[in-house]
Amino acid sequence: YHRWVKGHLDPLQARRTGLGENEMFTTMNTLPENLTLTSWIAEKAVEFLKYRRDPTKPWFLWVSFSKPHPPLDPPEPYYSMYRHCDIPAPWMGEWATAPEHERPNAILAKQQGSSVDKMSPELIKEARAAYYGLITQIDYSLGRVFAAIQDQGTFDKYQSNDNTLMLFASDHGDYMGDHHMYAKAELIEGSGHIPFILRLPRTWKDRVFGVENDALVCNQDILPTLVKAVGGRVPEKVDGMNLLDVIGGRTPGREFLIGGQGFNCDRPDDIAWAGILRGPWKYIWYYSDGKEQLFNLDED
Repeated sequence: YHRWVKGHLDPLQARRTGLGENEMFTTMNTLPENLTLTSWIAEKAVEFLKYRRDPTKPWFLWVSFSKPHPPLDPPEPYYSMYRHCDIPAPWMGEWATAPEHERPNAILAKQQGSSVDKMSPELIKEARAAYYGLITQIDYSLGRVFAAIQDQGTFDKYQSNDNTLMLFASDHGDYMGDHHMYAKAELIEGSGHIPFILRLPRTWKDRVFGVENDALVCNQDILPTLVKAVGGRVPEKVDGMNLLDVIGGRTPGREFLIGGQGFNCDRPDDIAWAGILRGPWKYIWYYSDGKEQLFNLDED
């Protein structure tokens, strides 16, 4: 993208906001919508579908949007779209405002490092409005990609050869002020509870659609799910589950899911936290001080 920008306009113009890659302050993008990174990614996807793929063969396309990751700099009309709307205030658990000596060091460091607790409600609302705007820009950009797939004749409820599978996921969420925190990393809901959407082709027999499933899933499930979808064999050493069997009722979902974060990949013992999800329960253990958290996700 930046090579493309360099060839079409002032290469600094796309970065003239003065904002960093990890902060909650906002501004309007210095480029018009059609020249932003999100628009460019969608355009490259459309270009592949229309001109670069072999129409006689199946195709696979990975479209990876970097937004809504900061800088929080949506272009118009998305910058103004939510600024004057009623936006829910951040979630605030009792543990997040407990005396400092009761909070895990990792949580306290996240709160103090980002200084979200010092930001005014007005600034936090601006950040959340910009975040919503960046997400909506992706929604509209995906509409262009879907239209290009429809033009290929493989994605339309009125076409008998609708055989396109779509999977929408994310690598992490963002606290956006929840619990006086920003960014991601811990196993708190705003960080780790992310979208995972499967849209199955209409031509599939016994197609599952229009339902929600509360099974524990993670991004390791993407590879085995897609490999099985096209009739491939998943090697035994591959992590993850084939979610087609889970949503089809042929395989039970995970009983539990374990996660963690390390500071040093070369030292397995150098970890920030470890946690487990099982049923409605979530347990987190923090390495630096040994503090623990236990949540009932149905009630807390």
